This record gives sequence, C-alpha cells and structure tokens, in this order.
Amino acid sequence: MNLHAGLLPAIAVLSSCFLSPAAAVPFDYPVIVRLSPQDIVFRQAQDSIAQGYQAEQSAGKYPDLFICRWTAAGGEDLFSVAARLSLPYEALATLNGIGRPRAFVAGETVFIPSIAGVFVPDNPRNDLDILLSARLEEQPDGLATGTIRMTLDSAGKRPMFTFYPGARFYR
Repeated sequence: MNLHAGLLPAIAVLSSCFLSPAAAVPFDYPVIVRLSPQDIVFRQAQDSIAQGYQAEQSAGKYPDLFICRWTAAGGEDLFSVAARLSLPYEALATLNGIGRPRAFVAGETVFIPSIAGVFVPDNPRNDLDILLSARLEEQPDGLATGTIRMTLDSAGKRPMFTFYPGARFYR
C-alpha cells in the first residue's frame, strides 16, 4: 500500500495554499483522529517523518513538508505527544507557539509537521520565539540551507514562519 497516494492531492493544495504568502484561501489541514497506526493520516505523517530523518542522516533531499492537525482530548503533555509522533518536542512547540512544556486542554488544535525542525515566526509569540530569532540572526549561514517560508492558517490568523528542516534547540 502506498501511504503517499492519498496525500498527493493534499500536498498539491498545500503547496499552492500553505506555502504561498500571497494565498488568501483558508486551508483545512488533514486530520489525525487518533495518534495511532490505525489512523491513515498518522501513518502518512510517520512515513514522512521517517523519510525526513533519513534525509537528515544522509544529507539527502527532505520530503515535502505538510501539516496535519490533531485535537487534544485534554491532559496530554507536549513531551508525550512529541514522543508518540516520533518528533522532537521543539517541532511541536515552535509550530504551535508553546513557550514552555504544558498539558494540552480538551479541544485544543495541535498542528503537526511532517518533518522535524524548528519553526520561527516573523512576529514572536513568546520568549522562546524571541530567543530563536536572535540565535538565527547570529548564525544565518549555518541554518539557512533548505529553509521554507510559509504561512499557517490558524483561528483566522495567517502568521508567517521560516521553517528550518532538521534544526534542533541543541545545535
């Protein structure tokens, strides 16, 4: 079974809507209903995340970035959700504007990237964003390779981000 077959139309829309700063059409992200291999979108995201790690290790080409969304039942914490997704917590924290570890509240939408990395918004939302912006300004050449400029449709807002594939807090 080709796990990417169902995602190709979503990636095509994502490429034209999600990654384009000029796009004005809201986008409904693929939904992960359960953080479980029985969920097809979860499996597709896991496959892409694994391909991203392979690209990172071999200095190869990253797969296309896509974003999924999951709705928290309540009480799940950032670290356990990141572990369940096989993502470093900084990928979830920086995409979702989470400045410190905390539990998700019931009904909270959590955006999930298909590639591990760091998302830095143009307009910082918290102290973590400010620190990341300052760090990246100090090392623009070291982290600029393969960056992606993007917007995120979230609650009627469209913040701009720079995504650094493979970046981590510790390097």
